[in-house]
Amino acid sequence: MKAVLPLLLAALLLPLMAQGEEGDVPLRKHPADKLPEIGETVRGEATHYNADGSGACSYERSRDFMVAAINTRQFANSTACGLCAEVSGPKGTVRVRIVDLCPGCGEGDLDLSMTAFGKIAERSEGRVPISWVPVPCETEGPPSVRIKESSSKHWLAVQARNSRLPVERIEVQDGDGWRALKQQRYNYHVDKEPGPGPFTFRLTTVDGEQQVLTDIPLRSGRLLQGREPGRED
Repeated sequence: MKAVLPLLLAALLLPLMAQGEEGDVPLRKHPADKLPEIGETVRGEATHYNADGSGACSYERSRDFMVAAINTRQFANSTACGLCAEVSGPKGTVRVRIVDLCPGCGEGDLDLSMTAFGKIAERSEGRVPISWVPVPCETEGPPSVRIKESSSKHWLAVQARNSRLPVERIEVQDGDGWRALKQQRYNYHVDKEPGPGPFTFRLTTVDGEQQVLTDIPLRSGRLLQGREPGRED
């Protein structure tokens, strides 16, 4: 019995030790979690809900109701956030942006805003077969980042915004190299000891495209563009 007790204690403590500090949600990707490639055709079903632009991706409410929630597997622990998709149904095609997670959806399924659903089918149908294709978003201006509330020189959370393609990695310049921030399921990337800033961030999209933003100040709750390297204001 004495030999069994240490094993039982370890089994109880390991899940607690795995939880992040400062409210962080550790990223645990299932081997099958995968965002579809840009241009890949996906088939599934569409439902609708009372969307307002907010949700699991930690975006603010918006008047843009052409949005959707994606199933858990293809949410890929928040990598899908910001993805644009052209969705085709019985009545037509609509372009939506992923802003939320649909835990009850099966792989390939999307939960559209009521406005978006009405473009592809009659709302009274409730559930319809669809095909959808991930596409680059139409954006205005350069990519930017949002610094999460409560960020400080001891804990920093950064979210990519205004990117044509989903951003899967955010790095901060550290001397002559780059240090990767830890992706979270709530669509922020976290650094535990960032320092006071200003920062230079490198954003890498799902297709490998990179954008460097310099002179980003530590301003919590703010959306910031920074400057492109070598550009004089």
